[in-house]
Amino acid sequence: MEANEEIVNLWLQKCKLFFTLPDIKYNSFNSAIDILAVNLNESIIWDIEVKFKSRITIAHNKSKEQGFEHFVSQLINNNRENKITDIIGKSDKGFKIIKTFITTKRFFTKKKFDYWVEQFKYNGINVVFFDDIINDLSTLAKNSTKENDVILQTLRLYKQFA
Repeated sequence: MEANEEIVNLWLQKCKLFFTLPDIKYNSFNSAIDILAVNLNESIIWDIEVKFKSRITIAHNKSKEQGFEHFVSQLINNNRENKITDIIGKSDKGFKIIKTFITTKRFFTKKKFDYWVEQFKYNGINVVFFDDIINDLSTLAKNSTKENDVILQTLRLYKQFA
């Protein structure tokens, strides 16, 4: 699992109280569900794609690096759906599956931020931002004295010396 996915995984477990299954391979092309997160109390499952892009911004194309169409097709495809069904069974068990794209606010740009959020929403995809995840984890780190998690300790140290 990549570092950015580990940060999201920790946030899901500690802040959102999800049970998580990371890095689920689902076809012969090395495609993977970055994280499948289950919240039993709310009967929801987040099918998550994590994209941390620090130097590029999203575009209307199929580019693997920045293409909106590519990101949507990653989350919405039959092979991925079949793998989720293999893991959790049929959706008639009352669980709602929420397609979720996690990225930075910067990736959407200030000028087109609302536009991109709406484009994902129109395609049935929830968007969550690293900016908010880091804020939540920073608050958790600040209020916790016994956490020995590397990510939370790094956030505590950063706050101490920033």
